[in-house]
Amino acid sequence: MRRSLWAALAVLGVCGSLNAAAAETVRAMPEDECQALARLVEADLGVKPAVSAGSVKRAPEIAGRACRVRWKGAGLDKGDQMQIVDRFFAHFLDWQPDFLISASGPNLEIQGFRKDRQLIVMSARWDAPNGTCKADAPGASCQVPATERVWTIDIDGMTSQP
Repeated sequence: MRRSLWAALAVLGVCGSLNAAAAETVRAMPEDECQALARLVEADLGVKPAVSAGSVKRAPEIAGRACRVRWKGAGLDKGDQMQIVDRFFAHFLDWQPDFLISASGPNLEIQGFRKDRQLIVMSARWDAPNGTCKADAPGASCQVPATERVWTIDIDGMTSQP
């Protein structure tokens, strides 16, 4: 019995170590690379995003600091959220998609791409202006013209720490 208990504790310890090893610590991309991401957004979408640095915590177990390129506003007529994200990542054809960092919905698209130790995660989400849709209606049933959607576009640029 005592041997079984020690074996179980050893297995738990190994599993705990594996989970801790799976966590990825990141730091912000260099400032010049972050500014380059902002210029791509400006060229693709015709908007002027803000650039900042801050804490980031994303699934699956990614935490640390990232540079953030963000634009919020309305009047964007560049397609739906998937088209916006796909247009941006078309600049990164030699990067690999990270399928663990992705989500889609009727008004949301999140994709992550990696190259070497670098990681870029982009999310494009739109909301209907207040009073446009019924409060109890599902988001997918609310039809809002593209130029009236209130967009939040975020890009986090990170480098994995060894």
